[in-house]
Amino acid sequence: QSVGAPTGKQDYYAALHGGLNAIWFGLDREEVEPLLPQRRLAGLEEHLVLTFTGEPHASGPTNWSMVRAYLDGAPETVRAFREIRRISHEMRTALRSEDLKTFARLLREEWEQRRELAEGVATREIDRAIAIARKAGALASKVCGAGGGGCVVSVVPSGRKGTIQRALAREGFQVLPFRIARQGLRLRVRT
Repeated sequence: QSVGAPTGKQDYYAALHGGLNAIWFGLDREEVEPLLPQRRLAGLEEHLVLTFTGEPHASGPTNWSMVRAYLDGAPETVRAFREIRRISHEMRTALRSEDLKTFARLLREEWEQRRELAEGVATREIDRAIAIARKAGALASKVCGAGGGGCVVSVVPSGRKGTIQRALAREGFQVLPFRIARQGLRLRVRT
C-alpha cells in the first residue's frame, strides 16, 4: 500500500534481521530461522557473484501478473509456484548442510520455474548474463526478485569467482561488490 504496487514483504525481513535466513510466513505470525552461523557467511560469499544486468526493474507489473495468474488458477503458474515452494524447502536443507552442489542445482531449478511464472520475468539481458556466467564456469544463476531486469546471482565453484566476474565485466555487465549483512537493522535512540 505504501509503494502503490504489489510487492513481497520478504525483503524487509532480510534487511531487518540480516544474515542468511529461512523466513516462514504464517497467518498470524512470521518466524525467521537463521540458516548459517555468522562465521560461515564469508565462505558462502566466496561462491556467489552478483551482477547488475543494466536494466532497472519495477517488480509491480511482474508480481501482479504472477499473482493474477495464480488467483485465476492458471495451471502452469500454480504448478510453478508449488515447485518453487518445494525447491525452497530443499534449498534450506542444502544451505544448512553447506552442500554447494545441491544448492546450485536447486538455484538453477528455481530459475527454470520462476521464468515461467509470467511474461517479462526473463529478459534478453538476464538470459545473456546467465549464459556468460555459465560459459565462464558458474554452477547456476538466477534473477534476483521478481525479474524483468535488476540483478542476477550466480553460484560459482571454488577458485572461479574472479574468472566469472571478469567474463561478465568484459561483456559490459556491472559486477557488484556485496557482503551478506552480519546483523540486521539497528536503531540508536538518543534521549
